[in-house]
Amino acid sequence: MNKFLRAAGLLSGLLFGLRPAADAQTAGGVGIGTATPDASALLDLTSTTRGLLAPRMTAVLRAGIQVPAPGLLVYQTDGVQPGFWYYTGAAWTYLNPAPAGDNLGNHTATQNLNLADKQLVGNGGTSGLGISSSGDVVIGTGSPLAPLEVRRDNANAYALFHDPFDAYFSFGQDRSDNNNIKISDGNGFSNGVNYLTIARASTNVGIGTTAPSQKLEVAGQVYSSTGGFRFPDNTVQTTAAAVPAPQTLTLNGQQLSISGTGGNSVTLPSATPQTLTLNGQQLSISGGNAVTLPTPAGDNLGNHTATQNLNLANKLLVGNGGASGLAISNGGSVGIGTTSPAASALLDISSTTKGLLPPRLTEAQRDAIANPAPGLEVFNTTANTLSQWDGTRWVNYLSYSASNTVASTTFSFQNNGNRYTYQVPLGVTRLAVDMAGGVGGGSVLGTRVVNGGKGGRVQATLTVTPGQLLTIYVGGSGTGVSNNGGVSDLAAEPATSGRAAPTWPAACW
Repeated sequence: MNKFLRAAGLLSGLLFGLRPAADAQTAGGVGIGTATPDASALLDLTSTTRGLLAPRMTAVLRAGIQVPAPGLLVYQTDGVQPGFWYYTGAAWTYLNPAPAGDNLGNHTATQNLNLADKQLVGNGGTSGLGISSSGDVVIGTGSPLAPLEVRRDNANAYALFHDPFDAYFSFGQDRSDNNNIKISDGNGFSNGVNYLTIARASTNVGIGTTAPSQKLEVAGQVYSSTGGFRFPDNTVQTTAAAVPAPQTLTLNGQQLSISGTGGNSVTLPSATPQTLTLNGQQLSISGGNAVTLPTPAGDNLGNHTATQNLNLANKLLVGNGGASGLAISNGGSVGIGTTSPAASALLDISSTTKGLLPPRLTEAQRDAIANPAPGLEVFNTTANTLSQWDGTRWVNYLSYSASNTVASTTFSFQNNGNRYTYQVPLGVTRLAVDMAGGVGGGSVLGTRVVNGGKGGRVQATLTVTPGQLLTIYVGGSGTGVSNNGGVSDLAAEPATSGRAAPTWPAACW
């Protein structure tokens, strides 16, 4: 030990013996680079070209120093915070150089922190918490307009309360819903149930609904545990009104009574029977007064029986809001499809797109009609033709067949020289006539009989009118040995007679 001290003293002497003239040692301290060290300094280092080089080590080496003295200073060369570290007596502390701004580090402030016109932001953000000189706070950007303002441009501005069990409670402004004010149980207003909504445009308040239509609208029941409800007339109701027991009003003769407890009865005076009469717009009661009812803007017939004619004036009777229907002229003519039926027609049906569809019956159904009136018409679906009752029988007078041909009929006439008549059937306009003259008289030559020659034959088509009456003359047959044959004629007017006995078929169409 003594050798070590003597060596140290010798080294010290050598050092001090070799120091430059600028170094000095006074009774109070040592100066390096100065001959007059400061009296308050134990060691005064002075230079304008060089600095003090403290011991340099890694963080591991710094932490390995055994029993560091309070105030011990080293320079750490690695780690998150390289730089000067000093020992406080309890722990190593980073000697933070003074930055352009302030880095609070991990400590407790000992005085107010003045943000000036800046904000407290997080992780390099541009918006956060600002405090005005009067103490008002804004969360967002800009200067606060109230003691506490939550501001968020172009998005919902709301405060969120969140407990450790993932329960959310939001209060703020819903930009997506007309900037209405809402209270919701979710993180925002689209992820939960909206408990309360204040509509900014109408100032209506909704509970359980986001679109209140009244000053206060509740989607659910309203319960008053105490106090009841106050109404505009200042009355307060704490219980629901009691529902009265049903009562019955009874009239028995002249006795009018009401059932139930406390119900009274009265005897009505005898009255002379009276009659209420409506005549046009005049409403009157017999033995009393009459009033004239006003003319309504329109008439709603409802479900009743008319007591007088219904005057259509110049209007139509239409169906289901249509624009066309049935018209009746003041002369009683009825028009369908026309607003002015012809005066000569009882029924005038006018259309360029539709036809008249009569009742369609089978022939059996037609024949079952009881007491048909003359002129009654139906469509016979069995024969596909119109049928008309002529007073004694049904006549099919029109046909839908391809040729409209009436079935051919063969008429036979006796060759007695008499006159016959034939009436053209309905619907027939032409007659196909096939006539043959009578056979000539025969003769006897000795024992041989020679027959007479055949009469001539005529085939023709006649144009006729339905219902036209034709006159037919048939000539007699030849007699004896005469060679003369008979003659026949079919004409509308009388013709000369002959002696013929024809039979002919007439095809009518």
